[in-house]
Amino acid sequence: MPDGAALSRAPLLAALAAPDLAALAAVAEARRVPEGAALFRRGDAGDGLWVLTAGEVRIRVESAEGAEVVLNHLGPGEAVGEVALLDGGARSADAVAASAVEAVFLPREAAMGVLAPRPDALLRLLGVLCGKLRAASRQVESAADGALRQARLHDAALEEATDRNPLTRLPGNQAVRQAVERLGAAAPVPRALCYLDLDHFKPFNDAFGFRTGDEALFLCATVLRRHFAGVPGCFIGHIGGDDFFAGFEEVEGAALAARLSAFREAFMSEAAGAFYSAADRAAGSIAGKDREGRARRFPLLGCSIAVLELCAGEGAGAEVIGARIAGLKTAAKGAVGGIARSGV
Repeated sequence: MPDGAALSRAPLLAALAAPDLAALAAVAEARRVPEGAALFRRGDAGDGLWVLTAGEVRIRVESAEGAEVVLNHLGPGEAVGEVALLDGGARSADAVAASAVEAVFLPREAAMGVLAPRPDALLRLLGVLCGKLRAASRQVESAADGALRQARLHDAALEEATDRNPLTRLPGNQAVRQAVERLGAAAPVPRALCYLDLDHFKPFNDAFGFRTGDEALFLCATVLRRHFAGVPGCFIGHIGGDDFFAGFEEVEGAALAARLSAFREAFMSEAAGAFYSAADRAAGSIAGKDREGRARRFPLLGCSIAVLELCAGEGAGAEVIGARIAGLKTAAKGAVGGIARSGV
């Protein structure tokens, strides 16, 4: 006959007093199950509790396609069928011996005969079982929350992927609008909204063709990433055509201006070396025709940057931002160094 110590290894029974465990041990049975045999099958009546003392049990179900789905592995000291001991309901999964198993089996009918006159013992069992059910509920809730977070992240990643500019692979116009709204809202940190426009891009396109024009846009995106992708609180995007955007949080104006200037110089230098002949670089211009068809010289590719700075606690709506940026873009075209800065 098994002793009460073996039964006390089952979490459900561990809360019982020694006399109660001894009374249950008196009706328990020592059992051996060979490897590969089933302790019970899904749908069998819940006829009792198994407490493993040696070996391993695999809890499994079969999928609709006939594949085995393993739910758990249990070993010595663990129990199988705790709920069945109390309600006698049908087994919800197979329990198969993954190795030779030794166990103490507590028949439900005999156990209820022992526990019926011991209401305190039954209440202890119910309390333990309720605790386990609450823990399982928390695990399900946590898993559901995790799955929901993953789904949201997936949706956000998919939305971002579909809004990327096909040429530069930078976030596109919709993402830029959202960044402008976010950065324009009042916040406890300073922010900067930067609009970048390639200068003399049309005559460049006319002279070298659209494919080379695309290469110039890709180069601009590459240099932007190199200078800003690792900056905390930075967002860079491609509005469309030769217009780009960079937004920053928690920036200091002079440091940002220096970084923007370094980006601008790097882009212009690399563009000059990649697309123009030595003669063009020496002249600092190329031959072309203006919008009226008149022959003239056009400067090499450049970049104008309009920088709208918002102080901590300050906000600006889309209309205010658009109006100020329009003026700053005009100022940047004529500014020495190609950058115009202003606060609201």
